[in-house]
Amino acid sequence: MSRRAARDGHVAAAIAANLDDLLAYAERRALDRGDAADALGDALEIVWRRSAKLPTEPLAARMYLFGVLRKVMLNTNRSRRRGSAAVQRLHVELQAAPPTEVEVRLDVAAAIAALPDEQAELVRLVHWDGFSIADAAALLGVNPSTARGRYASARASLQTTLAEHGRLVR
Repeated sequence: MSRRAARDGHVAAAIAANLDDLLAYAERRALDRGDAADALGDALEIVWRRSAKLPTEPLAARMYLFGVLRKVMLNTNRSRRRGSAAVQRLHVELQAAPPTEVEVRLDVAAAIAALPDEQAELVRLVHWDGFSIADAAALLGVNPSTARGRYASARASLQTTLAEHGRLVR
């Protein structure tokens, strides 16, 4: 088997092993489901183009895949924020009705979005994507103790913000 064929097999295996989690990660962060699919496609294209950079160890390969997708998602969401006026109108309309599970989720998502970027992404990685704080720190390129401090600050801010809106925090 040629070196290129072996590398292609490794890339395909790494993607197959992580594809569902990558798609879920993208869908939770995208402003639109179509953006999630596009971002995932763009990220996979980058991974294939740079296949020599994909680590051989499975956990390191997983972290690399999430890192590439994270950067693509940041770019995608930055360009989509310009259309946030429609989201604001929807939020006003939803406030007129009694609280629903959707509204509670919107409040939580808004509270997370109001955090500093590094804290918000850490909370998303831990609570939405199931990473440990140490793994999230590695993905974000920060020291685990820094991540723990940021996480504690984020949690305190979220508790305060959500309590002000009458939402229970556990």
